[in-house]
Amino acid sequence: MHKNLAGSTVILIQALSASAAMAQHSEMQEHGHAAFCDVSQAEPTPILGVADFDASGSVSEADLELLQDRVDASDYVAFFDRNADRRLDEADLELARQDIGSRSAPRDQQLALAYQHTEPFRDRETAIRKGYAPFTQTLHGHGAHWSQHPEGGGLGYSFVPGNPVGLNYASDGTLWGVFYYIGPSGSRDDGSMYPPRHAFRPFPEAPEGFEGDEDAWHWHAGTCFVGLDVNDPSLDPADYEFLERLSPRECQARAREASGGQVEQPNWVPQFHMLHVWLYELNPCGTFAGAHPELDVNAADPAQSIVHPERHPEAPHPDFDFEGGTMCAWLSETGTTPEYCAQGAVQ
Repeated sequence: MHKNLAGSTVILIQALSASAAMAQHSEMQEHGHAAFCDVSQAEPTPILGVADFDASGSVSEADLELLQDRVDASDYVAFFDRNADRRLDEADLELARQDIGSRSAPRDQQLALAYQHTEPFRDRETAIRKGYAPFTQTLHGHGAHWSQHPEGGGLGYSFVPGNPVGLNYASDGTLWGVFYYIGPSGSRDDGSMYPPRHAFRPFPEAPEGFEGDEDAWHWHAGTCFVGLDVNDPSLDPADYEFLERLSPRECQARAREASGGQVEQPNWVPQFHMLHVWLYELNPCGTFAGAHPELDVNAADPAQSIVHPERHPEAPHPDFDFEGGTMCAWLSETGTTPEYCAQGAVQ
């Protein structure tokens, strides 16, 4: 057993829940990381139901002023696009005027908070000064995923609409969207986790997110962040490789190969949920689509990150021949087998 795997990520999983641990995964993955809609059949829609851009709860002259500023500056932001035509002009202002006095839905207010929090990061240098750095390569439909180092308050198990965990930047440095992450971080060099191990808890289904049923969470499992040094992250997405459906030992082998044998402790995470919100560039597949078909179209296909698509964490495994056995097999490599896995083996 690899001693340097024993104390890291997988004490995480002591509370892995039995039957419901990944109940909604298959449904969510249809909208996920590597899924694109049929753009020829897609019809873009405005991000907000009414023009409550300031999250006040109703549309007022203040909202019109915010939109007017964007129109005057010829500064397109999808968040303000009232007719989803990829332009900000008098037509958008007229639609916003018609909304004056209208109450906004909670979902609109949540999206406005997300916009307010992340708008300064349209300037990537501002994000860098705030500690943001990439942790994946550039991928078609995603660009590069950036998050804050040390991790911001959103990592963990709380959904905070106004505090997305990360940013999706195109290869030219423009901000296209934001994302939310529910789950543990990879381990740091000292073996610590965020949140701390005692705060880990399993999630049997998709997290509660934005109000309503439109947000489409997707999941990742057996994830391996090759090249990631959370204490001194590179600002070049080309230095990273995000992979999934790998065991801890397989992740360690990939990391050691990429580093010339320097990496002892891999950044392996058993499972997490993610949600994208395309606030800055209108997505024909929807505001919450798992990928943006027009983003970095010449970059690597995100499906290539799924090293073993035939593996499913919920599937049985030769060593743990019950539902969820594959995840149990992965976790056993860390030296800590969750109670569920032991019980399942007996059954």
